[in-house]
Amino acid sequence: MELSSSVNRLKPSPTIGASEEVRKLKAKGIDVVRFDIGEPDFDTPDHIRMAGIEAIKKGFTHYTSARGIPELREALVSDQKRIGLGLDTSNVVFYPGSKIGLFSIFSLLVDPGSEVIIQDPLWPTYGSIIEYLGGIPVRVGDWSDQSPSGVFSLEEFERKISSKTRAILINSPCNPTGAVVTDDKIEELLEISGSKQIPLVLDRIYSALTYDGVEDKIPAYDVEDGNLIVISGFSKEFAMTGWRLGYSIAPKSFTNLLVEFQENTTTCPSSFVQYAALAALTGARDWQKKMNAEYEERRNVMVGEINRIHGWKCAPPQGAFYCFPFTGNGSDSVSLSSKLLLQAGVSSVAGAFFGERGESHLRLSYTTPRDRIVEGMKRIRDLLPL
Repeated sequence: MELSSSVNRLKPSPTIGASEEVRKLKAKGIDVVRFDIGEPDFDTPDHIRMAGIEAIKKGFTHYTSARGIPELREALVSDQKRIGLGLDTSNVVFYPGSKIGLFSIFSLLVDPGSEVIIQDPLWPTYGSIIEYLGGIPVRVGDWSDQSPSGVFSLEEFERKISSKTRAILINSPCNPTGAVVTDDKIEELLEISGSKQIPLVLDRIYSALTYDGVEDKIPAYDVEDGNLIVISGFSKEFAMTGWRLGYSIAPKSFTNLLVEFQENTTTCPSSFVQYAALAALTGARDWQKKMNAEYEERRNVMVGEINRIHGWKCAPPQGAFYCFPFTGNGSDSVSLSSKLLLQAGVSSVAGAFFGERGESHLRLSYTTPRDRIVEGMKRIRDLLPL
């Protein structure tokens, strides 16, 4: 068969690839300490699960609007107004996962040869989507091993804007660094993007996961002003990765196009999952505070153990659930990640996959119990030379 030329731009996901390698080893009975996986290890809370089960029992198993059920859209509007966004239900659409939401957004923005400005290092799927659509990711370095908040340079982002720029993309808290872009910098980026008439796409998938009293805030903003597109979902914040539910918030005219795109692709999100998400948004969140407190403790343990490894260093991340340690000048992160897995039984994701500035780093997830973090770090120290 003759394939589309776009097939040549398809790239495998290195983060999913790392998980597949671990599964192969575990199937052979090999004990692996998992620092590769990018999902909460907590179960979805009971009240959310029961809402999904009850929806199925009541027969809510049919198509819904491509926008999502009205009750869920209204609940999300209330939730987002709490953080300062001005919006209504016409600005919201739900998807079967935030990845397809991202793909939908960039499908409407990117032409072959156009550019999207992104952070470096950054989750590789962003670049893969842009490149698949024929666009060019233009990277801005915003990471420092010395500072948990990175070295975010508004001037550098503005300098990268050209006549080909279609959007600026920001992930905060960031995968893989855990850095948080402060609300005043988001506000300045909105001013820059507004003056250039290009959208700021803000991925807030880790927005509920911040530490040390850091608030992952965004400035008060009326979505109809036209420069902000928010993408997020329920996977990290509500421990609902397998439920697959994401959403976008955007101006009404752009949202209408996203709805048309969904009507011609995925149709709608799963009906009963939307009822589970409604319970997540409207129910108590004390469990979430406990989950975050546990992640903060794990982060502290991991950072302390990392800094005991000769030549490694790591500042405490402010959010998400990843450490991104520097592993030595000139270290080959792909080779090192493979060595740790095969010789020490410790999984990770090579920093090189996250961009040029990710080399000589590893992404280590602390979505594993504290005793396993200590065990994994001991294995690394035992393997690597002093």
